[in-house]
Amino acid sequence: IEVNGLKHPFHSKEHRKQVIEIGLPSAHNPSDHMSIGCIFEWKGDNPADDLCKKSLDFCTRDMTATEALGKSTELLDTCPFDTDEQREDFLFVISEVTGLGEGKPTDDQIQQLRERRSRKKKLMGVVSDEAKPIMEQIMKLMKAAHSKELTK
Repeated sequence: IEVNGLKHPFHSKEHRKQVIEIGLPSAHNPSDHMSIGCIFEWKGDNPADDLCKKSLDFCTRDMTATEALGKSTELLDTCPFDTDEQREDFLFVISEVTGLGEGKPTDDQIQQLRERRSRKKKLMGVVSDEAKPIMEQIMKLMKAAHSKELTK
C-alpha cells in the first residue's frame, strides 16, 4: 500500500500551536473533532488484484447491464479460488433463482435463497483474502446488471 495524498488537520503552524495550547473545541474550532484524510493506492503483482482494483473504480451506475455482466465474467475468470469446489460453490451462490421477481416468491424460491445465503456465508469464511474482494465485486456487478435488466 502506498500513500498518495494526505489531508493535514492543521492549516498552519500557528493553528497547530493554538489547538495544542487551547484545546478543542475553541472559538476557531467549534468541534472537538478535526478532519483528517488519506488516499491510499494498493500495489500488487497479481493481475486479479489489478483487475479488481480497476473494476472498483467503475461506477456501476454508468454501466449497462451487458457491461456489468462482462466485467463480472472477466473478474470471475481471474479470481484466485483455492479449490475447484470453492469456484463451484461461488457459481451456485451467484446463480439466479428461476422466476424470482415475478410476484410473491414461492416457498421453493425462498428455500433456494436461504441455501444460497448459507453457502455464501460459509464460503466467505474460508476463501483467501485475495479472492474475497474480487468475489464481492462480482456480486456487486451482477446485482447492478440484474437491477438494470429489471428497469428496462
